[in-house]
Amino acid sequence: MKKLIVLLFISFSFLFSQVFAQTISVEAKVDTSQYLIGDLIHFSITAEYSHEIKLLKPVIKEGLKNLEILSIDEPIVSEENGKKLSRFNFILSKYDSGSVIIPQINLFYLVGRDTADAKLLNLSKSELINNSKVRVIQTNPVNFRVNLVQVDFKKDIKDVKGPIKIPYNWMELLLYILTALLIIGILFYIYHKYKKKKSGTTEEKKIILPPHITALNELRKLREEGLWQQGLIKEYHSKITEIIRTYFSERFNLPALEMTTADTLSMLMKNKETEIILETTKNFLTNADLVKFAKFIPVKSLNEEMMQQAEKIVNRTKEIVTVIPQEVEHV
Repeated sequence: MKKLIVLLFISFSFLFSQVFAQTISVEAKVDTSQYLIGDLIHFSITAEYSHEIKLLKPVIKEGLKNLEILSIDEPIVSEENGKKLSRFNFILSKYDSGSVIIPQINLFYLVGRDTADAKLLNLSKSELINNSKVRVIQTNPVNFRVNLVQVDFKKDIKDVKGPIKIPYNWMELLLYILTALLIIGILFYIYHKYKKKKSGTTEEKKIILPPHITALNELRKLREEGLWQQGLIKEYHSKITEIIRTYFSERFNLPALEMTTADTLSMLMKNKETEIILETTKNFLTNADLVKFAKFIPVKSLNEEMMQQAEKIVNRTKEIVTVIPQEVEHV
């Protein structure tokens, strides 16, 4: 009999300690009871609860349907006197006057082993209410008033203040004078240069090089840059094909820069001067396309071969002309 009484006492003590340990309390409040239209209303919900409880974020939109919700902060969680504290902060506003009541808001939570069930965290409000594992506690209602801005129509309307007179600052005045002189000097220089240009005193000679000379110079510069040696394979192939396509445009009047490889070869086939470089051009452009668009990684010898093919294309189709200096206006 004594053993039974002791066993019952231990069982009741354990159950009592479990129930007593699982405590939770909530408080809802605003920072003041009187607001003006458009003021920021700082609304908070503070929950104090034991460690066996897992708190869920409150669903407040239904309770605040007559208020504008400007922001919802992340909860601030702390610990005090062996219990957890969670504070949910909201910034609200209202644009018409009158008394406002924020009703009781449901705060859902889990207890004990149910806190490990991750599926419960994604339930809707109605599912939370109907789920036997989920418990709920309600906040207290909160009352406050939103007032109109008081205007005293008996008082005279004050005129707008006149402009404030600022005393002269001689350093600032000097800066204005120097700026004005600088602008006058620039305008005089532009006028003087324009007058000289009109009278023809600034003409100078400029030599226009034939397309093949320009192309060979650009190929030489590209070789000296050593792009493919630095691992810039795609940039190297893009530049070398651009040089050759520009050469085709200037030498044979083809819009090669805007044409595909197939279209370029098709146009070159129609020109008798380019028959001797058709096969070389086909290999040259095809290899470049593989590198630029198919992410093909060529062997080192192919990079050098590309330069040789480019020089061959230019040298075998160059036009033998006499370089004639031309008079051009220099701006």
